[in-house]
Amino acid sequence: MSKDEQGSNLFPAHTTLLSFDEERNYQKVEINTVIDEANLLDDEEYGKKVYRWSGDDIITFNINVATSDEYELALDYKSLQNDVQDITVNVRVDGVNNDDYANACLPTYWTDSSREEVYDIYQNEVNQMQVRYDVWSKYFLYDQRYYNDTPMSIYLTSGAHTIEIEKATGDLLLGDIYIFEKSSYSNYEKPNNVASSDKMIVL
Repeated sequence: MSKDEQGSNLFPAHTTLLSFDEERNYQKVEINTVIDEANLLDDEEYGKKVYRWSGDDIITFNINVATSDEYELALDYKSLQNDVQDITVNVRVDGVNNDDYANACLPTYWTDSSREEVYDIYQNEVNQMQVRYDVWSKYFLYDQRYYNDTPMSIYLTSGAHTIEIEKATGDLLLGDIYIFEKSSYSNYEKPNNVASSDKMIVL
């Protein structure tokens, strides 16, 4: 379990907007290229406009990859969920549904409501009420049950593809989207850990 800025317990363990491993190749899809500017909101913490993704609309974008390979998706997002249900999304490639890309999870982070210790009438320490921890995250898409300790991957042949991300459950602010070439790195230090200055293409 990690800590928030006030030193309270944070669940699940969280790393904020991460830098990238310079060995990783990826493409970045900026949110203002796929959502009309009029539908975006200013967000001071994120540093630019973001999308309030509360409805059932589908995020669609085109990419062009040079190499036939497995690719992984990561999103910049901030959860607006007020319950413990994870945000889930489904991914379609070139209009084709695939169960392997369904119900990918984006967690909501929770922290103690106070730094003060709480006791019952018998002076036993009790767990504190949890409140949502509002923070921007960069997060790879994982399968809903977390059977694998690596992100879900999608196979793309070289050339142009259309990616659709459909939100199944949840409420969030969405920033930029990233597509990582899986073979451009050898292993993970730990799940959800990506770090500084990759080769980048801004679409």
